[in-house]
Amino acid sequence: MYASYADSIYTTTKNTCNYLDSLKNVLKSKDESGENVDAATNMFIKSATGDTLIQKLSAVYIYAHSALIDKSKKGELDSALVTIGEIQVDKNWKRKYFEMVPTFAAMTILSSLQNDCINAATITLRDIKEHMTP
Repeated sequence: MYASYADSIYTTTKNTCNYLDSLKNVLKSKDESGENVDAATNMFIKSATGDTLIQKLSAVYIYAHSALIDKSKKGELDSALVTIGEIQVDKNWKRKYFEMVPTFAAMTILSSLQNDCINAATITLRDIKEHMTP
């Protein structure tokens, strides 16, 4: 049972992080200077990319919470996922994070979200490991 939880959170986090890396690469290829304020707007607000991003981030959020065994660690997990939690309920999150921001700032935001996912997975996987029988 625990191995299945671990596999799910690991795979979901890895896929999401790979997706975030691909988004950063696309942004960089569209604007090598990093100063263009239209690249992120066009990519995340004027296309379905922002919707796909929230789906992937939400999957990490859901899997991390559902796989957490020791519920006393929920606060630590919530702290790692605070931004993703906010994004899930804020209807204007795409504009808030990506409208008219320079490309380098959008890439920084994506890196931050990536770190949040990795931190959440680490918390959850550590918790699962602590509860596995040797």
